[in-house]
Amino acid sequence: MNEVHQKVNDSVRGFQGESPYAACRLCPRACGVNREAGQVGVCGASSVLRLGRAALHWWEEPCLVGDKGSGAVFFSHCPLRCVYCQNRELVAGSGIEVTSSQFKGTLLRLQNEEHAANINLVTPTHYVPSIAPVLRELREGDALKIPVVYNTSSFDSPLALQLMEGLVDVYLADFKYASAFEAGRLSHAPHYPEVALAAIDAMVS
Repeated sequence: MNEVHQKVNDSVRGFQGESPYAACRLCPRACGVNREAGQVGVCGASSVLRLGRAALHWWEEPCLVGDKGSGAVFFSHCPLRCVYCQNRELVAGSGIEVTSSQFKGTLLRLQNEEHAANINLVTPTHYVPSIAPVLRELREGDALKIPVVYNTSSFDSPLALQLMEGLVDVYLADFKYASAFEAGRLSHAPHYPEVALAAIDAMVS
């Protein structure tokens, strides 16, 4: 295990006691793989936070972009893996591994140097055990002052949403399919409609 892996895994264990990556059920596929040991499930991600892009983004809903731009953080890999995905390189794993400290610095750069209107976490589900403690530290220290957007396909597990509880200001949730057949055909997730509706219900409750 390299130094980046060790630092991130120590941070995750400190947050939750036992790492959710060890028997991963962060997304509704509930693969149960040990991502800390280098195993990967459907999402393709290890236990190390991997960022594909972090910059001002002008192509979200106008109310999120404003006149400053949304501080979009695109994460590598994805648990849904739609056949029509426009971010195929990210889903395949392009990007760089970052420590918790580097991730914290990225969020503060977007706020303090880029003057982003918000922190926009794009498809974060499979990394929430690494994201949540950083957000909590920044919020408790009053360092992060702009809203946090949870930008999701709604393919979220109760565990993932629980880990983010109290850290999200805006849920930007897609509802991709009402049809189990189409969800299975295009995202290999026939249970998507029921899972997404339950996730959205949890977000608004």
